[in-house]
Amino acid sequence: MQVAEEFGKDFPNVEVTVGLSGTGGGFKKFMAGSTDISDASRPVKGSEIALGKENNIEFIELPVAYDGLSIVVNPANDFVDQLTVDQLKKIFLVDQAAKTWQEVNPEWPEEEIKLFIPGTDSGTFDYFKEVVAGKEGTIRGDEAVSTDENDNNLVAGVEKNEFALGFFGAALFSFISAKALVTKLRWVPSWITTLKTYLGSRRRSVTWLSPRRCTAKGENAMTKR
Repeated sequence: MQVAEEFGKDFPNVEVTVGLSGTGGGFKKFMAGSTDISDASRPVKGSEIALGKENNIEFIELPVAYDGLSIVVNPANDFVDQLTVDQLKKIFLVDQAAKTWQEVNPEWPEEEIKLFIPGTDSGTFDYFKEVVAGKEGTIRGDEAVSTDENDNNLVAGVEKNEFALGFFGAALFSFISAKALVTKLRWVPSWITTLKTYLGSRRRSVTWLSPRRCTAKGENAMTKR
């Protein structure tokens, strides 16, 4: 959305329509020929490339950044100072699915955990599932879980619930901090949310797909923007 706004300042006569979708949903539309550009929080999958081939879609894939994950709680939560991956599994995996904070740590209060997480079409969700659940595990989707493709709604959910827990891209948390909104959320250190995720094996790429019909000049211009 911000890219479209900046583009509009330079080219006011060009109308750009921006749709809100998770990475997976966006790739489906792109590979069906419904959209011209798709940005994503993970690389394109083989199955998605195959769908594009079926529809004669050729594309250029441009990795533009690496992002990590931020796991956040409400600032009124004064008992969670860090979370291990095992604790995250206890909270998020369907076969464990801790209902209260006390089930995660006996020293924590017996208050219901409310979860605010990206939808299953999201690349952020895919990355979190890979790290926490692995290939065999399943992320819970019961009544305590609220999903949304709009990260701003995840921020609002955690902000309004004292015992909530959420996750989204580290870049968004940095943006909130830069805008002096950090008091709305509190970042929780964990193995997958340290800055090592930008450089180590658990980083995730942010990708931009563009149709191959772009000229070389257009590709360079797009990279700069």
